[in-house]
Amino acid sequence: MNDHGYKVAVFHRTTSKVDDFLNNEAKGTQVVGTHSIEELCSVLKSPRRVMLMVKAGEVVDQTIIKYFLILKKRHYYRRRQLSVHRFNRRTKDLAAKGILFIGTGVSGGEEGARFGPSIMPGGNKERGRT
Repeated sequence: MNDHGYKVAVFHRTTSKVDDFLNNEAKGTQVVGTHSIEELCSVLKSPRRVMLMVKAGEVVDQTIIKYFLILKKRHYYRRRQLSVHRFNRRTKDLAAKGILFIGTGVSGGEEGARFGPSIMPGGNKERGRT
C-alpha cells in the first residue's frame, strides 16, 4: 500500500515487531508505527479503514470487539481467510451495529504484497463512503 502512495499506519500486539519493521522493511517510507489499538485509531483519518491480518478463528471476533470499542460506527473492517459460516455471522452481526464488514481472502505472500496479490473480497453489499 505504501509503495502505491497510500499512507499506512501499522500496529502489532508485540510492539517490538512494529519497531523492527519501521527500522528495516519500512525504513525511509511514510509508514506510521503505533504501539496500541488506541494509538492506531487516533492516527487514522475518517472514514477509518482497518485491515485486520489475524489468523482465522476466535481471535478474529476478539480483535473486532477490541476495535469496535474504540471506533465509531460506519467504519470498515477487512479480514482474510474466513469460513463461510463465520463470515456470514460476522457480516450480519456487524451490520446490526452499523459496520460494513468485508471479508477478503489474500494470497501471494511477500511477492503478492509488493507486486499484486490474489484478492478475493466478499461481504455486505451495502455501499458506504470509500
